[in-house]
Amino acid sequence: MATVAVPVPRPSAKERLTALRATAESAYIDPSQSIIRYYRSSKQLYETASYEANHGNNEKAYMLIMRFLDLYVTRIPKHPKYHSVPEDLRNSTKALIKKALDLGQDLKIKLLADFENEIKLEEEDELNRQRALQRNEDKSSDLDDLVDRIGRLNALHDGESLGFPRSAGEDGGENFAIHQAHETWPADISGARIGTEAWPSNENEDFSPTHPVHPTVDRSTKPRAPPRGRISSETLRPVRVPAGLVKLFSDAAKENTMFKNIETCGNLWGVRESGSYVVTHVLIPNQKGTDSYCEDLDEGTVAEYAITRDLIQLGWIHTHPSQTAFLSSVDMHMQHGYQIMLPEAIAIVLAPTYDDVGFFRLTDYGMDIVSRCREGTTFHTHDDIQPLFDLAEEVLLDDTLPAKIEDFR
Repeated sequence: MATVAVPVPRPSAKERLTALRATAESAYIDPSQSIIRYYRSSKQLYETASYEANHGNNEKAYMLIMRFLDLYVTRIPKHPKYHSVPEDLRNSTKALIKKALDLGQDLKIKLLADFENEIKLEEEDELNRQRALQRNEDKSSDLDDLVDRIGRLNALHDGESLGFPRSAGEDGGENFAIHQAHETWPADISGARIGTEAWPSNENEDFSPTHPVHPTVDRSTKPRAPPRGRISSETLRPVRVPAGLVKLFSDAAKENTMFKNIETCGNLWGVRESGSYVVTHVLIPNQKGTDSYCEDLDEGTVAEYAITRDLIQLGWIHTHPSQTAFLSSVDMHMQHGYQIMLPEAIAIVLAPTYDDVGFFRLTDYGMDIVSRCREGTTFHTHDDIQPLFDLAEEVLLDDTLPAKIEDFR
């Protein structure tokens, strides 16, 4: 019996584009975060989208440029401190918005064409699959007929002879009988595989899946991210970190860690290089902190230093003086702000008491949960049915890279 193929509904090119845009526009502006930092990041977000577009990564570029437009046209104007933004920052961002609209329209046209081609190829592949399935069914039917004929021959073989009756009126003549030839057929061919060879079974062979293995650390005081969280549905570029950076930052934070039991934080800055991001600087701003929290007090000085050197903000680094390496609920809100601007942005957490360092990102699920949360300034709980953050496996420690720290405290 022929199999009736049930058509699988596929989203149209416009529906795919709409879904992509919806993902991009799911970002949330945390009113507890500095609006100046959002504005100073506008150029970086636009340039990252342009960079991805120039390298043919149209889907990622479209998501970033739609995120840019959603943030700076729709969401940031609703920030409670919007009117405190210096006019020069607002004007420079307005100029970028005009460029972003043009880039977004160009990417929209390209993506619709790309999606139409993909749908056409998918339909051709499905048609070829159905044809191959039909051919296999036809072959199977032919084999069934052959097996049936062989079965009938076997049934005849069980009799004594294949005899011809005498002619009518023939009396006493010799009874001729044609006996079956003595070639032997298999007693039961119904289970045989015609035209195939038998291969040994591998059912007992051991297969060990390969996956990254991370060292275990005592988490008795604080939970770490559950294993194997989905970091991001986007394609992430590697982030290369100088191997000596952690030691330098730990030394800079030593007084706070050992004698004051307060957190120290810094910003990670760097450049794009050969398809990856490279951390080149840690900038430590003037700040205040407690044993579980740290806050920048002078973002302007740090930002000015970075802008004049064409640096890209790649995340942040901070210490947990008496706790393990993880992202607290407040840390996750901070990381969310970095990650909506650059999906590759990382959080480095040093836990000297436990001799541990963690390189983290929010997962897709974590980004969604934090974007819906409105309790960023105080410690709270999140729905953690799935991992909210996980190890940033794209991080590469490179002992050939120099590490530089600028301390503005």
